[in-house]
Amino acid sequence: MILAEWSWTPQGGIPGLGFVHGLAVVPHYDEIRRLAWQARLDIVAPPGLGYLGLDERTGVISGDGGWQVAGEGAAYWFAPGSSAPVVGRDGEWLALPA
Repeated sequence: MILAEWSWTPQGGIPGLGFVHGLAVVPHYDEIRRLAWQARLDIVAPPGLGYLGLDERTGVISGDGGWQVAGEGAAYWFAPGSSAPVVGRDGEWLALPA
């Protein structure tokens, strides 16, 4: 999550290392908290970022086909300005910023 441009923590948002441009990572994602963090991120995050929500024990791995989801849960990609995610589960590929 620190490789992204921005990340969400329990204390609020923090800048990442910026190796992956165009996205903010939201770890420990779940449907109960989705609306609360998204509203806050829209206020405090840099403009133009998409949000990648990752369930517990779930991550994404960069590869030739985009980003492959790995783990028990799902990855939720909210493209910039989108209120509905593209959802990927273990073994599926998501088209995220590189």
